[in-house]
Amino acid sequence: MTQIKRRPGELSDTVIPRRTAVLPMKNILELAQRYDVRAPRYTSYPTAVDFHEDISPAEREDAISRTNKDPVPAPAALYLHLPFCHSLCFYCGCNKVITRNTEKTSKYLEQIAQEAARVAPFLAPDRWVTHLHLGGGSPTYYSPKQLGSLMDSLRGAFQMAPPEEADWSIEVHPRTVSPANIRELRGLGFR
Repeated sequence: MTQIKRRPGELSDTVIPRRTAVLPMKNILELAQRYDVRAPRYTSYPTAVDFHEDISPAEREDAISRTNKDPVPAPAALYLHLPFCHSLCFYCGCNKVITRNTEKTSKYLEQIAQEAARVAPFLAPDRWVTHLHLGGGSPTYYSPKQLGSLMDSLRGAFQMAPPEEADWSIEVHPRTVSPANIRELRGLGFR
């Protein structure tokens, strides 16, 4: 077992043990042969091909309202796609927009707030949003102030679960996120 000591200023100065599993070469070759097949790229559920424009606003609203009629309605989950990035990551296969035009991105956040206000009334008032995921692109493209405004608009539209019952996640750009960014995200409710 090796140990990693974090650099001063990182989130924690504690020593973290790290275990490395070593598989025999025979097992690695068996795994490679087993999974050497063409498969769809899977990053989310429902997958991107399940989204289409063949559903009218009335059908969408009816589908949301029907979920309220379950004997014990499930909590709600939200996924918000924030597609903007400052630069292209060569590993990324997501729907993204490379731009430094913050006017475009501010309008996009305004549209999300409007959509949240439009959709929220179709959820029963006692249904909490327990799951929230901000994906991208890179949601950390936005300033803490912009992300705070987005979270305020979601809290204004939906019944957001209290922190101890919430499961919120956010994709971060690994090359640009800092410990200060992580603390700001924690302050917004991401754990």
